[in-house]
Amino acid sequence: MSEPAAKYFPVSVAALEPEPRRGGRRIVFFAGLFFAAQFAFIFLLGTHRPVVPRAVTDAPRFTLAGNANEFIALGDPTLFALPHAQDFSAQVWTKVLRPDAPDFRWQEPPRWLLLDAKNLGGALKVYLQTNAAAETPLNFKPEPQVDFPEVATEVFFPAQSSVQISGALAQRTLLTPINAPTLAVNDVLAPSRVQVLVAPNGSVFSAVLLESCNYADVIIKPDQLALQLASAAQFAPAAGLMVGELLFKWHTEPVAATGSTEAK
Repeated sequence: MSEPAAKYFPVSVAALEPEPRRGGRRIVFFAGLFFAAQFAFIFLLGTHRPVVPRAVTDAPRFTLAGNANEFIALGDPTLFALPHAQDFSAQVWTKVLRPDAPDFRWQEPPRWLLLDAKNLGGALKVYLQTNAAAETPLNFKPEPQVDFPEVATEVFFPAQSSVQISGALAQRTLLTPINAPTLAVNDVLAPSRVQVLVAPNGSVFSAVLLESCNYADVIIKPDQLALQLASAAQFAPAAGLMVGELLFKWHTEPVAATGSTEAK
């Protein structure tokens, strides 16, 4: 068997909306009415007199103590560290003694010095008599002083011929002295320089002329004489060969002066 078909009835939208609740509005209304009634009773039943504060009795009071309080002064940390008006030395440095200023307005009446007319210039006369001035001659043009220069009497030329040893050979002992003679030449000669090579036994192995005296003469030959004297020199023995130089400084004598001396 088939079930019968359901029947539908049309319903409006307004019928489906819920009905607004009116209970909340009533609570707010009655609460406002209650507070209004309370304010009305307070205003009607209250007094309008001003509020007078009650007098305070037996309450603690605080007052500021002055600097004269001794207990507060003892709590000062600078009482003994710095100068203080209440310390033991305050009686000295707080009272400064000021001396009274002198009065310079005082004036003495003028006292005139007495003038002795009889002794005018007497002090100057006594001074001139007791202090005689020294007599100084007036010499406007003094005599010239002659100053003679000192003449040196030193002999610039050697008195005799000499030999000077230089180089490494100067530290070696000369066993036989070298006697260089005086040359009869009417001129000043330059030195003769000779280089020598000395053997270990002390004898001269070789002699070479380095610098000549530049004097050419048939009889007198200073350079040849210097080579002969250097070759005949004898030195102390040593470990090996040694090279040195001999400088012959010639002393000369004029030939004319020697001849005149012999004639006398």
